[in-house]
This record gives sequence, structure tokens and C-alpha cells, in this order.
Amino acid sequence: SLTYTAGVAKALTSNTTQITRTGFTFGGWTTNADGTGTTYTNSQSVTLYSNVTLYAKWLAGTFAVTFGSNTATGSKLTTNNMPNQSFTAGTPFTLSANVWYKTGFLFAGWSATNGTSTVIYTDQQQVTLYGATTIYAQWTPVFVVSYNANATAGSFTGTVPASANSVNGAAITVATNSGNLAKSGLTFAGWNTKADGTGTSYFAGSSFAPTKDT
Repeated sequence: SLTYTAGVAKALTSNTTQITRTGFTFGGWTTNADGTGTTYTNSQSVTLYSNVTLYAKWLAGTFAVTFGSNTATGSKLTTNNMPNQSFTAGTPFTLSANVWYKTGFLFAGWSATNGTSTVIYTDQQQVTLYGATTIYAQWTPVFVVSYNANATAGSFTGTVPASANSVNGAAITVATNSGNLAKSGLTFAGWNTKADGTGTSYFAGSSFAPTKDT
């Protein structure tokens, strides 16, 4: 607090390092907390006649979000890059939409560190930041399970099931023979990971959690 004599000019206390606010610069003092009152500059000489409370006036800084691809294999943009995004400290804004992609993976969101780490922001999430920030794309593996008739063209009838995607190794249901695959003299018995039947067998409709493309 500063003590002064009514009607006698006196310099306001200087704010150099006493109070700071992340993302903002000190812009003087104001008689209203919302900044709408009378404003005084730092160390300004004033003449007052009663008790008064002055509030720090904060000026929001402008910063940038930098995006890291984290091993992406391509981009929707010809520059193969995501431009920095400018924002005002303390003001909510929406992150730019991700433009990168990675073969065999789905975009999972943004993390604070490169490599494999925890997602902190989703795509186009609204955030409030207070300084320059770098965030990195996070990728979730997608394993493709495809089906093969295991017969030369023309030696079977029916339709081979469509391939299925397993995100991050989540279990999928093994395809049934809904396409009525048939081969003369033989009965459809299910699926196997090897053409000669010596691999792992899966019955149609069973659950299967792949760890790689299969």
C-alpha cells in the first residue's frame, strides 16, 4: 500500500517484478478490475483526495501453436506441413484441423511430447493457452484383416468377405461365409492364417484381436 497526502502529487509504486501474469504484460493501473476505469501508467505521479484501490491492467500477448507431425507419411497440403496457429493468451480458440496422415495408422489427437505419449487435445479441440506451445500428432495403429478364398480363380464360387480394420488391436468378429464361398468336393470349415491350413484356425463368427496385418 502507498500512503499519500490528499492533494499532494506523488508517484505510484512501480511494478517491475512484484507481480507478473503468464502470457500477459503489465499495462499500468486502473480504478476498475475490468479495466474500464481511470488508467495510470507505471510510476505515474498522481494527485488523489481519498482512499483508492488500483488494479493491475494486463495486456494479453500473442503467441503461436507449432504442430509436429511425429512420423506422419504425408499431408493434405502440398507443403506437407501445418502452418503455425496464432492465438491471444487467455482467449479460447479452436486448434487447426489435422492435415497429416500416416499409412496404417489413425490420427488420435495431439500430445505435449514427440514419440508415443498421452493425448492431451483432440482434433479441433477448443483450448486456452498462455504462451508459445508445440504439440505433436499421435497415431493409433490399424491392423487390416483380409480374407482369401485359397483357391485359384475359377475353381470356387461365391464372394470373399471384405477386409476388416482393427484399431489398436481391438478384437473383431471373424467373417462368416455370408458370400457362400464354395469349392467343388469340399466343405467350408473356417479360416486359417496359412494357405496349407497349418497356421492358427478361426471359426467364422469367433473373436480375433490381431497384432499385425493378417
